Amino acid sequence: MTLAVRNRVSRRDTTELARELFGVELSTGSVDAIIHRAGEALAGPYTQLEQRIKSAAVVNIDETGWKTAGGNRTLWGALSSRTAVFRIAAGRHAFEARRLLGERFAGIVCSDRWRGYDYLDPTKRQLCWAHLLRDFTAPASSIERRWVRRESCLTHTSGWRSDSSFR
Repeated sequence: MTLAVRNRVSRRDTTELARELFGVELSTGSVDAIIHRAGEALAGPYTQLEQRIKSAAVVNIDETGWKTAGGNRTLWGALSSRTAVFRIAAGRHAFEARRLLGERFAGIVCSDRWRGYDYLDPTKRQLCWAHLLRDFTAPASSIERRWVRRESCLTHTSGWRSDSSFR
């Protein structure tokens, strides 16, 4: 299960690994059946984790692109201090956020500014610190890039150098 789901190793490659590492002969159908049985066994605990997220006091949520079998998907993550739920979904749609958090999430949510989270109470929404830090540092790095470009141009055309002439 870990090879196929977490590490995204194909069923065929899993059978080769089993044979080469452990001398075990498995068909791809057997590997697929094992994965399905494990998924069924984990359905109950996964549902419990989803419920914990929906009732948590604070949840961090994020999503990112994820390729599966050549197709584009979205990996969703909802994390509290004691629970983590991950889900691979068909896309980055607002209903996926609602599915993870619930329609009326009562806690505080830390997220980016994506519009799919706009249904949440704005007084209980914390913007991600990493995104805020990027917002504050972006203007400074833009000014720095313009200065470096200007300095490079002046250095190459006139021989003038800011570090020795401009203090």
